[in-house]
Amino acid sequence: MTRFERGTRHGDENTSMQLSIKQYTPVSNRNPKRGDVTLILAQGIDMSKETFEPFIDDLLTVFPRIRNVWTLDAASNGASYALNKDFIGDQPNWLDYPRDVWQAINHFQVQMPPPLVGIGQSLGCGSITVLSTWHPRLFSGIVLCEPALGPSPGAVWPRPTRYYPGVLAAKRKDVWPSREAAAEALAKSMLYRHYDPRVLERVLKYEIREVDSNDGIHASVPPDHVTLSTPKALTVAQWLRPSPPLPGFPTDPEDTVAEDMKTTIPGFSRPEAWWLWRSLPQVSPPVLFLWGSDSELFSGAGLKFRELLYTSVIGTGPGGRGGQANRQVDEAEIAGAHHSVVLEKPKGSAEAVGQWLQKKVLEWDEGRVNRKTQPINDPTRIPAALMEELAKL
Repeated sequence: MTRFERGTRHGDENTSMQLSIKQYTPVSNRNPKRGDVTLILAQGIDMSKETFEPFIDDLLTVFPRIRNVWTLDAASNGASYALNKDFIGDQPNWLDYPRDVWQAINHFQVQMPPPLVGIGQSLGCGSITVLSTWHPRLFSGIVLCEPALGPSPGAVWPRPTRYYPGVLAAKRKDVWPSREAAAEALAKSMLYRHYDPRVLERVLKYEIREVDSNDGIHASVPPDHVTLSTPKALTVAQWLRPSPPLPGFPTDPEDTVAEDMKTTIPGFSRPEAWWLWRSLPQVSPPVLFLWGSDSELFSGAGLKFRELLYTSVIGTGPGGRGGQANRQVDEAEIAGAHHSVVLEKPKGSAEAVGQWLQKKVLEWDEGRVNRKTQPINDPTRIPAALMEELAKL
């Protein structure tokens, strides 16, 4: 699928990429019935798809009507990066991942009967909402866990900007003498210290790999050392785009953006963030927002942004279904969770999502029954009532 110009090594938009995709089929639901839910999970930046697994396990205990769960690593992330390392470019675009998710859904659509529910964590929420505007009937419902789509036009990251995630990612350690040393360091780090132990276990299994001395990055590192599965340079590139370009950076059509679209920190931009936020009013399906009570973004002084940027905006424009005013928006706050709510509190997140899904499945089942009672017109004939109305014109 065609990518943005710097998404591939030499700017060839038609370079084929491969995706690492996982399908989870519950052993407790080997004979799914009509109306059982298919889940599509979208990851955030620097998050492996497998870290959703504890959430999936916990969700099944409160909501067993799950047919399948699907999730995939972005082309520049984790296991997908390993498949694409010879072709991947230096500047992943936020809009490539949702297109890859859509391609996966199209490819496996026979195994994904509706209802489909999209669930995103952080930037993964942007992939779900964008897909909801590209294909308004794709998802029957969506769950947005601490959405980080970018603020309204002209907004920038609060000071001090040294705490912006892209800055922290650039400065993080990424080589350790052993998996044990990596495990000890990550367990103490600001990013991972609040993670559920089951999630951290998967971080260590899937987000750490042995050093490859032939990859051009770790030539001087002993081969028994370990490093991050996703090069931190690509993680930084997903957060930050120098604007204007710095010396030594290739030019890019996206470099020239209006000042009010630079929604990160001074000297850098992420124009897709502005675009993602502007698409929220067109979102059609009902939505559940999950917030962390201790979120770095949406608690304390940031509490007001839940409503200002999201709950009062989503679904209120053309193509939407009325948003909050039409009871299309629900919220749940997960106690003790920070921004990475699904990774820190998978059980609490699963309970909130499961309760919402139970309610929605009943609505979807009822709607399907009601549709069967509606008149069915012959598609080869113009209805008489319609002709009568047209005759009055």
